[in-house]
Amino acid sequence: MRLEDFHPDVAHLFTFRPFSPQGELDGALSGLEQLPHIEAKSFVLLYDHEWRSATTIIRLDDREILREVVQYEDPERFVEVAMWLKSKYGDRIKDLIPTPKSKQWLYGDRLGSPEVVAQARFLIFGAADSDKILESCVLEP
Repeated sequence: MRLEDFHPDVAHLFTFRPFSPQGELDGALSGLEQLPHIEAKSFVLLYDHEWRSATTIIRLDDREILREVVQYEDPERFVEVAMWLKSKYGDRIKDLIPTPKSKQWLYGDRLGSPEVVAQARFLIFGAADSDKILESCVLEP
């Protein structure tokens, strides 16, 4: 699969760029040095959401790796954070999985959002089964 085969909303996101204007939001990731050291040789992170504070929380099991205020319906931010996590942790990070409660905030009403997230996970983390990933990104009824 080539980058050109992916959803048009995704293709332009896969150029590593300096930290984005998202950094103007409270607590937003603004540098790789904010991310903690993780000792594990291989791990998967969860992309979770706290509704009360409109906050995204990246978790390794019960450990909080990152917390930032996020905008509603912003799969592009998911892609940026995934790229920075991959840059920091390299091949040791195997995936960034949106939790069921994060999906409504992450996808919103944009029909292409689940596809953007699925394609990002495939391109960034090298998932072998993109259909299975896309299936896992669909909102639960």
